[in-house]
Amino acid sequence: MLIPVRGTTIRLAAASLLILGCGLSVPSAAIADAYFDWIKSRPELLAARTYDNADEIEADINAGNPANRQNPPVYDAQMNAARWDMRIGVASPDQLRPEFPTVSSGNLLLVWEAYWDNGFLGDLGGLRQHKAFQLSKDGSNDARRIEIRTRFNFGGANDVGKIDGRGYVWNPSGAPLPGQVNDFFIAPDTWTRFWAYVDFDRREFSLWVSDETRGPVQLFDALDYNNMSGGLDNFWFEFNSSQNSGPGRTLYIWGRHFAALKDVSNVAEFLIKGSPVRPNPPGALTAE
Repeated sequence: MLIPVRGTTIRLAAASLLILGCGLSVPSAAIADAYFDWIKSRPELLAARTYDNADEIEADINAGNPANRQNPPVYDAQMNAARWDMRIGVASPDQLRPEFPTVSSGNLLLVWEAYWDNGFLGDLGGLRQHKAFQLSKDGSNDARRIEIRTRFNFGGANDVGKIDGRGYVWNPSGAPLPGQVNDFFIAPDTWTRFWAYVDFDRREFSLWVSDETRGPVQLFDALDYNNMSGGLDNFWFEFNSSQNSGPGRTLYIWGRHFAALKDVSNVAEFLIKGSPVRPNPPGALTAE
């Protein structure tokens, strides 16, 4: 089967099947560390993080002075990832903000992973959403371009919430980005992988999401997005909210692996090699 992705075509085995809105079934699973090792070997790579040690986490916390931190992420050896303990209200003012060289032409592909615990199920005491991730320019100067949110008040009893996006600075009303083509509801206690693709020449934004049981679901397909002057140069694991209520219990989120790549010619290759997300499965990192 031949599958086009924005002008590129990749061949899947006959047993593979593309189901619009339900994700891409692939012939083999990807081991998370091996997948990102493969990404780090790519010539398109601009920057990469694993967050598998305290020093790397410390280096990317946005509040450089420890005295100014309220609830910074910490290294969790059991998960081998950065962990946020949402104890102070529902917001995390201390984020991880990996940087990369400014990209303002050609295309940019960002890949990362996150994990929400089952404490996000049930009543969250008025907490409706998190500003989960930001595609940004100039960091704390607040020239953020694209925000990816987790909407906790959408989904079923066994869902953490729904993923959507908004243009943060240019849309203060908080309305979602238009043109979302499919929904993805986050499963608890499950690693979830994101691919965000920005074509600066076409001024288009695309987003795919996958997890340990589901292949990549496309949420935005070449969305016309004009607020890109100046390009992008950093990413935020944010997990923040403007709401001051919470469930009265500690919520846990983990983040690991981040990569930024420029001028990727075959996005589908990254989707197939990286889906589903299985940290410790049998099998090798292959795409038929």
